[in-house]
Amino acid sequence: MAAFLFASYGGRNAYAGGCVGPSPNFTCSSPANTTTDVTQSLTAVGLSVTTTTGFGIDTTVSGGDAFTLFGSAGVGGLTFSDNYISTITGASTGIQGRNYGDGAVLITTTGTVTGVNSSGIAVDRNDGTDITISTAGVTANTTGIIANNYYGTGAVTVTATGTVTGGYAGISAYNGSSSTGNLAITTTSVSGVAYGISVGNAGSGALSITSTGTVTATSGDGIYANGGSNNSGFTIDVVSVTGTDDGIDARSYGGGTTSITVSGAVTGGTGVGISTQSNINQTTYIYLNSGASVSASSGNAITNDEGDTIVGVNSGASLAGSIVLGDGIDYLTFNAGSDFSGVTLFDGGNGVDTMIFDGASGTTATTTSVQVQNWETITLRNNADVTFGSTANFDDPTTLEISSGSALTVAGNFDHSGTIDMDDNLGNSRLTVGGNFVGAGGTIDLDVDFSSNTADTLFITGNVTGTPIVITPTLLNASSANGAAILLVDVGGTSAAANFNFNSGSSITAGTFIYDFVQNGGDWYLATSVSFSGINDVHEAYQSTLMQQNGLATFNQRVGARYFDNAHSGVGAQQEMARLEKRFALWTRLDGSIGKTQAASSSTASSYKFAQGRIETGFDAMLLEGASGRLFASLSAHMGTSKASTSSSSGTGTIETNSYGVGGSLTWMADNGFYADAQARHSWFNSDLTDGLSGELTTGNDATGYVAGLELGYRLAANHALSVIPQVQLIYAALEADDFIDTYNSAVSFERAESLVLRLGVAAEAALGTSGDLGSVRISTNVYHEFMGNNEVDVAGTVLEREETEWTGELGLGFSFGNALDGISLFGEANLSSDLNNLGDTYEAKGNMGVRMKL
Repeated sequence: MAAFLFASYGGRNAYAGGCVGPSPNFTCSSPANTTTDVTQSLTAVGLSVTTTTGFGIDTTVSGGDAFTLFGSAGVGGLTFSDNYISTITGASTGIQGRNYGDGAVLITTTGTVTGVNSSGIAVDRNDGTDITISTAGVTANTTGIIANNYYGTGAVTVTATGTVTGGYAGISAYNGSSSTGNLAITTTSVSGVAYGISVGNAGSGALSITSTGTVTATSGDGIYANGGSNNSGFTIDVVSVTGTDDGIDARSYGGGTTSITVSGAVTGGTGVGISTQSNINQTTYIYLNSGASVSASSGNAITNDEGDTIVGVNSGASLAGSIVLGDGIDYLTFNAGSDFSGVTLFDGGNGVDTMIFDGASGTTATTTSVQVQNWETITLRNNADVTFGSTANFDDPTTLEISSGSALTVAGNFDHSGTIDMDDNLGNSRLTVGGNFVGAGGTIDLDVDFSSNTADTLFITGNVTGTPIVITPTLLNASSANGAAILLVDVGGTSAAANFNFNSGSSITAGTFIYDFVQNGGDWYLATSVSFSGINDVHEAYQSTLMQQNGLATFNQRVGARYFDNAHSGVGAQQEMARLEKRFALWTRLDGSIGKTQAASSSTASSYKFAQGRIETGFDAMLLEGASGRLFASLSAHMGTSKASTSSSSGTGTIETNSYGVGGSLTWMADNGFYADAQARHSWFNSDLTDGLSGELTTGNDATGYVAGLELGYRLAANHALSVIPQVQLIYAALEADDFIDTYNSAVSFERAESLVLRLGVAAEAALGTSGDLGSVRISTNVYHEFMGNNEVDVAGTVLEREETEWTGELGLGFSFGNALDGISLFGEANLSSDLNNLGDTYEAKGNMGVRMKL
């Protein structure tokens, strides 16, 4: 189109180059002709230009733009529509558009657009609403596509389905401060020199860039995106981006979030692979999906400034170089299947930062400098297995969390003043340090699993130096403890006794065992120095203390002389028996004892001291009087309390018991001095068990006791004032205690405890007063033999056995006052007993006193 022509054909305007009116609607139909084609400069209010099949234009010879389109001020905008794959070539710009109207700009091309010396498609002014550019391939000497919405109020949308190439930038787009719409770029392949894609949004809408192909800048940023203070956030979703400066430079200073998703290679040059900037408390999300990789020739993979950052590296994605997340609250997560082997520095920066390896495994790059720093929390979970190839600084307040099945190895030195937390109630976590472990007052929290005799473990190839590290264990399956040593820290080099401390002191209790925190060579273990823990002293002694309260008194201790009165003292016998024929009696008796019990044999080698007291009240009745004697019966009720304090090299404990029960007796008193006394008693016990180390073991545990005995004796009157009474007594007792779960989660169950005791004794009784009517005093001696006396308790599968002493000797002194009175009489006895095999190991001092009222 060598000349610009104007003519009138039936009211239609015709322009050389095939574009004809009437204005404002133009149709372009002629094919390209480099000899005759000239710039199509079209101006109208509400300008609309369309093409037909076969249209083309090429102004490389004539010079100038292929199209210069102006939407004049007024109602309407600017529209250019090419739906026929036209070839549009301008010596300057392919298509240049400016809209001064109040409408939108819409440019659509389906062929190729070329700007030989300037831009491909350039909308450099819009006073209306939206700018929408939809194109296929664009090539330009400067910028491939320009969409500048400086003054417009609407959105900017650029869609390129083909390749866009620019000598300066591939695509440049801008939304001014008047815009309330979004800025959206969607492309396949874009390349430029200074920028592949450069966008800015000063408006209040959102910004988005989506590329399904490659974005390249040969001398600058692959993608540069800047969101101003009004920006509501932006999204970048790309496959492959390359820049000789930054791969992606994303700056968002508005109130919204920034989201960057990568599924291919993002590569930076002298700058950063992905560089992000945002305001304080503004969040940037970076997601690396399968196939993604981020790196830069500078060695800087990802950086952020003062905003918050969340980076997720998914399966099949990789990072290489340094990661420096700056200020703010930052999260960096490597998921299973991700590749961090090329990472040289993990730096969370200032703020509260968390790095997570969620099932990820691998080894980082080897460097000569610190590789891990400025993280408040580092977490390995879901069987993550990570090796840092250099030194790691875990400074306070860093917490290193290693969950069950996960392992961390630091090839270099490990500087630690924070918290290593392997405590997840599962066990089987591992931390390995290839160099030296330098402590600075940090802590290590770990699980100890007694069911497998394993623990979360720290392995140190080098030496341990610095200030002490405190180890805090969480006990798992403590009831399964069997006393085997459990490794906590393995040191290949040297370590001192002061390098590690146990927060629980020097020992812990697990099940039936006490474990000490001990050093063996360079290693540190939980190991048993004694067979059983102090809690087992309590468990083992429990039934013994109950059985001690489940016994029977002798006939003299129980009744004094309230049946015999003076019948066989040689004075006033007939008169006293006559009185008894018509009498009932009420009585009350108090008894108590203190002492110490040392078993003949004991799994825990423990002993206990005790103090107990009881009140018993009842009534007597003479049931019959025969030709040769009398039969008496008695019913009673009792209530008591006791406290036992256990002691062994393992620790101490207490057993406090309240009891109550009922009893009865049947006694035959022969006139010739013979007597037979049968007793039975049923008692209920309620006990609280405590451990001196941790306190309560169980409260309110119930037990039931049964005891029955038969005593035979013969009163021999030496003269009217003195009698000698040989006697024999057999007592059977049984006890059943409820099972329970103690506070250490140990199941405690009891075998039925039984006792069979034979007592052989003799007493000498002297009457008081000329006729014995003032009462009597007596001395006695007894020998006891225990035929059974064994009891067993199962604590978490470990059976503890206790065998009581077999032979016990006893001395006693008793009295009865007021026997001849019709009213009140008093009686009592004091006794002292000891183990005959080892005098003093087991002893008891006891006494009782009673009062009887005849009715």
